[in-house]
Amino acid sequence: MAKPGIKEAEPRAKAGDIPVYCSHDEILPLEKIVPNPKNPNKHSVSQIGLLAKVIKAQGWRKPIVVSTRSGFIVSGHGRLKAAYEGGLDFAPVEYQNYSTEADEYADLIADNRLAELSEINEDELTSLLREMEGNIDLELTGYEEAEFEKLLSAFESEAETTGHYEDNPFDSGEHQEQPQSTPTETGTTTQAEPQYGQEQESPTTYTSEEEPDHPLIPSN
Repeated sequence: MAKPGIKEAEPRAKAGDIPVYCSHDEILPLEKIVPNPKNPNKHSVSQIGLLAKVIKAQGWRKPIVVSTRSGFIVSGHGRLKAAYEGGLDFAPVEYQNYSTEADEYADLIADNRLAELSEINEDELTSLLREMEGNIDLELTGYEEAEFEKLLSAFESEAETTGHYEDNPFDSGEHQEQPQSTPTETGTTTQAEPQYGQEQESPTTYTSEEEPDHPLIPSN
């Protein structure tokens, strides 16, 4: 349910009582969706439980992809298990064409493998989770409460040690020297910092008697 002042997202369809926001070709009963018996990607009980919670709270954001060549699932074995775990009866399905069995298996394997190769910047992740805290159940991100607390603890510990957050590009944690000022008889002149590769020149000051004639004004 949307918060006051926020327009509720409009689903494309409904799979039973669950809104469907993703593109799909058909809504099918779960028993008509067939897993690939050679699927090498395995899912833990906790992962399936979290995914079921996400689908029931957020609706379907990704369909289950089924091959028109074999009739088996290519992407979404975990989503099908989560649907059963959550007591759902229907799921959105998208059909895709594959020329060969090898093409189909390559896509099936890559579905999980490519995600495993990504790297997470924990500072940016923790900062983002902190922004979301209080506005949404953080377990809907796939992180359990214990994992979030561990990330937050490490983030705050580092901030206390260094005195700054690493993801703040304006806070290097180092003191930068300011240009020095040189006093003169007529006031204070700020000495400009020398450019790289140039020698620093000492500022020249004049008294009123020593002040040179202006080149454009003739002397009396």
